[in-house]
Amino acid sequence: MDLLDRKFAVCFAHLDDDGSGAAERVDIDRIADRMLAAFPAAGQTEQAAYRDGLYRFWSAIVAECDADADGRVTRPEYIRGMRAVAADPSKIAAGFHAMGEATVRLLDVDGDGRIAPAEFAASVEVLGVRPDDAAETFALLDRDGDGHITVSELGTAIAEYYTSADPQAPGNYLFGRSFERVAA
Repeated sequence: MDLLDRKFAVCFAHLDDDGSGAAERVDIDRIADRMLAAFPAAGQTEQAAYRDGLYRFWSAIVAECDADADGRVTRPEYIRGMRAVAADPSKIAAGFHAMGEATVRLLDVDGDGRIAPAEFAASVEVLGVRPDDAAETFALLDRDGDGHITVSELGTAIAEYYTSADPQAPGNYLFGRSFERVAA
């Protein structure tokens, strides 16, 4: 299993929230519920935008990966579909953008348009990222070193995570070192 497949396996595990072997809309609902619970100070507008952005991302995933059109995406379907996305990111660029922008709006508790370290750590904890990984990841994704992650920096990280085979790309660490723990 190469670097991209290991990263895709991590993401699939996030999407298949109940561990059933297939990601479904109900899994996405549970992810959204946990993320919203982690950010209770977010306003209704930000909460609705986050859920909408996550659903738009999920719709893009289903359109690209659900080979048998059953509304569920299995791990093999996901990895096969995401390999196609890595070769042509424009296939789900709108879904990635919607998710990234909505995530920043939700996490940005202080309203400055950027994600602070504590905001980032709380968000990735929802996905099972260890606190020590969250701090390291934040430092890597904060490319200008100003102590915050911007929409642009998050967008770059998302693009690298899903498309880059470069082992040195900072975006590989979007979900901490979890990809390193996937059996090669």
